[in-house]
This record gives sequence, C-alpha cells and structure tokens, in this order.
Amino acid sequence: MMEKEHINFMPGPVNLHPDTKKIYHDTFLSHRSAKFYHDISLFRNELCSFVKVEAAAFFVGSGSLANEVVAQYLKQLGGKGLILVNGEFGKRLTEQAGYIELDFDRYAIGLGEAFDYTHLGRMLDANTYKWIWFVHCETSSGILNDLKTIKDLGDNHGLKVAVDCISTIGNIEVDLSGVYLAAGTSGKGLASYPGIAMVYFNPELTELETSCIPKYMNLKHHSDTNWVPYTISTNAFYALRHSFENISNAVHRQNIVAIGEFIYNELSALGFGFLGKRENMMPGIVSIICPPELNSYELGLELEKNLFYVNYGGAYLRNANYFQICVMGHQNMENAKKLVNFLKAKKEALALQIAS
Repeated sequence: MMEKEHINFMPGPVNLHPDTKKIYHDTFLSHRSAKFYHDISLFRNELCSFVKVEAAAFFVGSGSLANEVVAQYLKQLGGKGLILVNGEFGKRLTEQAGYIELDFDRYAIGLGEAFDYTHLGRMLDANTYKWIWFVHCETSSGILNDLKTIKDLGDNHGLKVAVDCISTIGNIEVDLSGVYLAAGTSGKGLASYPGIAMVYFNPELTELETSCIPKYMNLKHHSDTNWVPYTISTNAFYALRHSFENISNAVHRQNIVAIGEFIYNELSALGFGFLGKRENMMPGIVSIICPPELNSYELGLELEKNLFYVNYGGAYLRNANYFQICVMGHQNMENAKKLVNFLKAKKEALALQIAS
C-alpha cells in the first residue's frame, strides 16, 4: 500500500517538483569531467544574470555557510559595520559576526516590525561605518526588508552592502546590482534540495590578498580552480539546474503571490490574527498567531499527523504562539485549499468546544 505524501508548506526543505526528484536520483557525473565544468559555468552565468550580479561561487553546505563566507570578507574591510536585526536570522548574523570578532553596532527592533529607514539614515549620518549587513526576508516573521532603500542608503554613505537573500531569490524578483556580498541557497526559493550554498559577490574580491580566510571559503581560490575547488554533488547540481528552469519566470512568482494571498484572506476571514502588517511581508509567507486557547506547537503536531507540514517547531515560534505557512518550492492552489479547509474545521471544532 502506497504511503500518502505530506503536503509541505515549510520554508525549507521545500516541496519539490517530481522531475527534480527524478533528476537528483538518476543523474551522476564526475565533478571533474569536462561536461560538468561546462554545465556549471553556464549555470553560474544564468544565476548571476537572474539576480543582476557579476560573480557567484558554490559551496557544499547550507545558507548559513554562505553567511559565514560573507562574514569573513566583511572582516577584511576593517572598521566598524552595522547589522540590522528584526528577527531570528538577523540575530544569527550578529552571532556569526561576533564569533569571528567583527566590530559592529546593531539596529535591533521587534519580531515582525519594519525598520524605520529615516532613523537608519540618521544612524548612518552619525557614525563612520564601513559596511551594512541585513536579511532581505526575515523568514522567522516573513517581513520583507527594503533592499532597494538599504542599497541606496549604503551607496549614499559609501558603505559596502551585504545581504542574506536565502529566502527571497526565486520567490520574488531580486536585484543585487551594487551589492558587495550576498548569501543564497538551493533549498528555498530556488526550489531544490538543500545542500548547495551560493555567495554572490563583487568580482574585485577575487583580487584581494586573503590568505587569512580559510581556503574552503576563499573566493580567489574558487576563481583560480575554475569554480570547482572541491567535491560538489553533481546530483544536487543538476536537480538545482532543473528546478531553476521551472521557477525563473514571472508566472512562478505570480503563483506564489496568488496562493499566499488566498491563504491569508481565507484565514483572516476565519478570525485568525497575523504577525506584522501584510504590506510589509513576503508574498509567500503567512505567520499566523494562534488565539490563547489554541497552542501553536500542538496544532503543528496535529497538522503533521494529518499530512500537512508547516513551520511550528522553533523556540521563537512556540514562545510567541504562532506558526507559519510558507509557499516556497513547487506549490499549487489545490494543496492550499486542503490546508485551509483543515484549519477551518479545526477552528469550528474549537469554537464548539468553548461554547459547550
């Protein structure tokens, strides 16, 4: 008897297209073959063009590894920087920066809150920073920080801009032109398996003397070795290339918006509350605050038992009694309707229980 598949609305690992799974399992090629060098070079160019940058390097690891590389290169700039924090992943940037003793200030606000860019401008006026580092989409709340405004502020103040784009590339249109360093990954908006980290960067970084940067993270070393310095999973690479072909278009992004808005509107009509203002949020992330009588963690467990994966397990989610429905990867409206109908039935049953 065939086991039923879960319906996945996690922010990662994400739901995969069946053909992406097939390519991952069926494709094998040496990472030292001429064909692989050719294919990865072409794909690098396509990916760079997609986000409007000149250079990118691949690493075997998660998006957190990409941010570790970014931190190493920010350290080479010297001086003090500014890290923006409005959620768990902005906080993680400060932890990564602290670990390698970067000198920085932080502009920190509450989970789900939007930055005051006038205030940010005043902070930049009052200090001599060398760089600014932030998360584009703070996945822990779904808030979408304003990349263009921060780029402009950085440019006006002569700062290098670094950004974590792990949850945005592939889900929305992303323009990294003018950005010094950016982190990405294969397993979220690019709709493939986790395991390939990307660093997008200004090509001048390959000219730096960076002997103090660990060799595995060294972009010059990547450049000098035809961008494949070490073993990379060719299975994961070809799965990523296939998924990119499916998602690198406006229709895919419009589908994410439509499904996200459907979920938000339906749950709003049922009386659920939400974290943050919708106009500040990523289209495909809906953060639902549970009423006091409904425990978000227990609801997440119940959803999982009924074959729905949502984001509910993190301590920050449990502490604020909310869960997230994330429209990333290969998604369709039919699955969204099934999830909404389950939540509707749960809400109605809870209302009857309270009334009795």
